[in-house]
Amino acid sequence: SWNGHAYLYDVRDAAFEERSRVKFTRGERVYAVATDYGGNHMVVGGRDGSVVMYDCARQPPRQVWTALLSRADFVYTVSLTQRLCAFAGTSRVVQVVSATTGDTLHTLPVNGTVHSVSLCGNLLVLSLITIFCGLTNAIALWGPSAHTGAAWWVVFVAIWGQTAIALVCLLAIMWADPGTV
Repeated sequence: SWNGHAYLYDVRDAAFEERSRVKFTRGERVYAVATDYGGNHMVVGGRDGSVVMYDCARQPPRQVWTALLSRADFVYTVSLTQRLCAFAGTSRVVQVVSATTGDTLHTLPVNGTVHSVSLCGNLLVLSLITIFCGLTNAIALWGPSAHTGAAWWVVFVAIWGQTAIALVCLLAIMWADPGTV
């Protein structure tokens, strides 16, 4: 908000009463807020060029780390998963830091002001599904005796096996980081 505060409300309180609100005071204007999937952690960025991670599972919430943009400018956008935090703004970079320590992992140059970033942790799942689907389709299309009775059963079992493996991979990723899928 413009007054230098970020607020976290308990969504179980339908009226969003004052008692369900936690206020995080910052010295400058707040432009960006993101939470992890479970609402246990929140990152806040703003006019001072910093991003602060708070542990909201504790009462009262406590500050975990502070990360600064590589060039001191405004932070307009933040994104958070269990493992990574990305943020950007007027500095012409997107900075990716560890969500646990706040240490910089990557600094990606861009051509202008960044107004939106989004992290998605399901690349591993998509890669595994692509590999398994590709293998199964290759067997189905170019396998020996693709249209005989025995080959049909092999392809049938492979397709359902690929489906089961894909579901297991998705569930494994969701178990580790529910916000990624």
